[in-house]
Amino acid sequence: MELGAKYRFIQEKGNRPMVGTFVMFEVPTGDSRHGLGNGTMIVKLPIWVQKDLGHGWQTYGGGGYQINNAPGGRNTAFFGWQLQKEISKKLTLGGEWFNPGRDTFAGANSHILNFGGMYNFYKNLSFLFSAGHSVQGESHTVGYFALYWTLGKKEEQTAEGGDKENGTGHAGSKMLPIGGKGGF
Repeated sequence: MELGAKYRFIQEKGNRPMVGTFVMFEVPTGDSRHGLGNGTMIVKLPIWVQKDLGHGWQTYGGGGYQINNAPGGRNTAFFGWQLQKEISKKLTLGGEWFNPGRDTFAGANSHILNFGGMYNFYKNLSFLFSAGHSVQGESHTVGYFALYWTLGKKEEQTAEGGDKENGTGHAGSKMLPIGGKGGF
């Protein structure tokens, strides 16, 4: 199960992008003795930069450090970048390049291209999806599907449909899953 918290410490204004973090905790829920998970929590500590490009286009990316003390796992840096387009108020599509780092001692570093999107059922409930394949390093085919539920206070809406409190553009505070693990 993934749990996370977002915090923006620089607000987008003019040419200046938003800058923040989205700390993620991957909490073990399966029995690792039966091959269901690794039995250890993994923590991701990223810094993300995001910029609204206008006309429904948005880009963001960055990198961080992953703490992985699972058997055979290792701590590693990760990074990626994404571009997305709001097709409608309900649908956003985009693509990303992601380098998850070398998170096991046996594995090699890979670069992965993903394409995916987000479908908004309601303001705070969305379906995230992406699929891709490595273009360098170990061969990986990846996929990610998730229900994304956000909690928080009711925000004041801007004319563009984003929220004034969170400073987000058309896509709201939800983004495509960069690296298959949620964005800024």
